[in-house]
Amino acid sequence: MPGANANVNEQYRKRSPLTYLSKAKGLRLHIHAGIHDGHRGSVPISHSLLAFNEVSEEKDRLSKEEIQFFVDKAAVPPHLKRPIADPSYGKKKPLFRRTSGSATITIFEGGHELVANAAIAWIEAVQDERH
Repeated sequence: MPGANANVNEQYRKRSPLTYLSKAKGLRLHIHAGIHDGHRGSVPISHSLLAFNEVSEEKDRLSKEEIQFFVDKAAVPPHLKRPIADPSYGKKKPLFRRTSGSATITIFEGGHELVANAAIAWIEAVQDERH
């Protein structure tokens, strides 16, 4: 359990992706998470939001209060809602998207799951940019 002792805390730090994500700044990343993740899934949505914050520019980061709203309400904070048209998500409609530098986060209607068509569309877009 975190906080049990220094050795336990060090193991948590070493095993956390947040420890290493700063090294991914500048790489093209697209983080996807379901709005119900942590409610009907195994990984709290906060993990994805914190990961985005780690690789984004300071001006684009989500506040602690915004992240807590996502977690507590399983909803997008009203002031962050924007229409998003992305048919690659199908019925798993994107609810929130933010880009900072080469990192993007998309929160969609769903849980802890892969939206295959969206992932494939992203891979194809990256591949097209390289050619």
